[in-house]
Amino acid sequence: MTSEWTPAELPNLALTRFGAQTGETSDQFFAPLSRLIQPHKPVFIPDKYDEHGKWMDGWESKRRRNLLSDWGEIILGMPSIIEKISLDTAHFTGNYAPAISLEGTLDNTQYFSLVPPSPLGPNALHHFHVSEQNPVKTLRLHLLPDGGVARLHAFGLPIPPDFSKTSHDTIDIACLSNGGKILAYNDAHFGDPWALIAPAKGENMGDGWETRRRRSPGFDWINIQLGTPGLIHSVSIDTAHFKGNSPHSCSLKAALIPPDSPLPFVVANSIYWQEILPPTKLNPDSVHSFSLDDLSAVSKPFNAIQLCSFPDGGISRIRVHAKPQPTEVS
Repeated sequence: MTSEWTPAELPNLALTRFGAQTGETSDQFFAPLSRLIQPHKPVFIPDKYDEHGKWMDGWESKRRRNLLSDWGEIILGMPSIIEKISLDTAHFTGNYAPAISLEGTLDNTQYFSLVPPSPLGPNALHHFHVSEQNPVKTLRLHLLPDGGVARLHAFGLPIPPDFSKTSHDTIDIACLSNGGKILAYNDAHFGDPWALIAPAKGENMGDGWETRRRRSPGFDWINIQLGTPGLIHSVSIDTAHFKGNSPHSCSLKAALIPPDSPLPFVVANSIYWQEILPPTKLNPDSVHSFSLDDLSAVSKPFNAIQLCSFPDGGISRIRVHAKPQPTEVS
């Protein structure tokens, strides 16, 4: 394990891999609202046109001829606290929305402001801090008055379940929707490390955690905070879509870390975590299931794991099936 590492930033929850979808809209004549939450960067194809005009990689409404404005809904996969919004007008130069505002709601009855009316510029990425820390499930983006936006990113975390009030059936406590978090990693050159704990199965090779080709001794690793302390019953490692670039093998460590531990402390001490799966061969484009017979030292609760990739490569998903043990960690 190397001493160099990167703290994980918040995930963009406005992605289909996290269950997001688009809802109603006032207008999407030139380009559909669904392109607003595509995972890839916006592209521009000079000679591409469709029946409505110039093809644009984003959401674009027709030219408005009254004093109203256009709007579109993004429905998140789970109730969440949003901390930052990014809006990209890439490739929208003479047809971008000159200003926007953003509202949110949890139950579709009362909307509240997340981003007040704010100007946008052409062909640029714009960032907005969200001071309203109420849970939201639906976002409503207003174009003031019309035009196009290429992408919307909503950075935050889902509201985790209250494990003290739920049954103690075995669940995936690494999953983002169950409170799992990516803490840190040594490399994530390709893909998105947060995809590793997304609820849905990976859609393609870009939908997973993938490191660069290692040209020096060692291995790659990623640390995950589990949603609750739990007794691990099984672990699943999925290398879906990684065919010529899956790891040769992987291993797992686990720990019960105190709450609010400083991240540098957690990373530095993860070298001493308990090994629960020794280096084990992985196959390309396959689901690998490890039961209690394959795992060791899992008779006590853990709330963090480290996945190690030997020597490098891509992994689509990890599932940590466990019985929640929502007890205090000293």
